[in-house]
Amino acid sequence: MAHILQLAGNIRDRQQSTRGLHQAFEYVESELRNLQSKASSRELRVEIDESFANGSFNMVFLGHSISNTYQNHRNLAVRVSALEAQEGEVAVLVNGHLDAPLGSPGAGDCASCVATMLEVLRYIVDTNWIPPSPIIFLFNGAEELFLLGAHGFITTHKWRNSLGAVINIESTGATGPDLVVQSGPGT
Repeated sequence: MAHILQLAGNIRDRQQSTRGLHQAFEYVESELRNLQSKASSRELRVEIDESFANGSFNMVFLGHSISNTYQNHRNLAVRVSALEAQEGEVAVLVNGHLDAPLGSPGAGDCASCVATMLEVLRYIVDTNWIPPSPIIFLFNGAEELFLLGAHGFITTHKWRNSLGAVINIESTGATGPDLVVQSGPGT
């Protein structure tokens, strides 16, 4: 709850290119650095990679063709693995976004998602659990703008080719149905 209060209560207006989104990234990066330093004396490797993505793509939205071009969208990625894990080893990606819908404090969409990811990371570090395969946690921006941050990661990031599965955490809250979608080659 402390993460949600910080992101949705103390930091406001987390839309792309706002001071609030910058503050949210700084908060999460500080939390990640603390976890990284706690893990440094263990058999666990915690790598933090900040990237700024540029790109473009076309899509159909509500029956209209839209072209999206973007630059300097910030992402924070954290790769948690055993010390002996290789760089290209197949990984699971857990994705959540820091931005919020316009006019909303963004507690459910998606401060709670980010809080869940931070707490899973904290649990891994505190228990010194060594994942059998690397886990990459992606904290991206610009999800509310047609997934620009995620697009930037999947098209440009150095870890993108190692992904074997993706878990996207979206709008975590106390009510509503759980939804699991599976997709892959041939589906």
